[in-house]
Amino acid sequence: MDVYVNEEKEYRYLSLDCSSFGGDIHGGIYEIILYETVFNEEPKEIVRINYCAPEEREELYFLGNKVYETGKLKDMLTSYMEGYTRIAIDYKTIEKTFARDIVAISEQEREQQLDELYMSLRELVIR
Repeated sequence: MDVYVNEEKEYRYLSLDCSSFGGDIHGGIYEIILYETVFNEEPKEIVRINYCAPEEREELYFLGNKVYETGKLKDMLTSYMEGYTRIAIDYKTIEKTFARDIVAISEQEREQQLDELYMSLRELVIR
């Protein structure tokens, strides 16, 4: 997770998820998602990259819209983060996982996990 702040002391918390879905003897199918977390809101998917190694095919998305070039995706992300500066934080290992996209998770479980995530984020800012 990285933390960014602008001059108005507004924070952006970015985290990266990576999943592998198996594949065949030539490679796997991978999904990389960059999330932004803001207090009291659901994590927002900023970037999604789907990569299929056997076919060497990738799909790139920025804020849900398909992007056709890696360089363009980088430019869009840079523009999105304009005015924000990365700040150093003390990293710690979290042994808890937060289920973001599990369909069967109840609203109560989702709320509880988001509350735990927000509490962890607040601890980072208070330090």
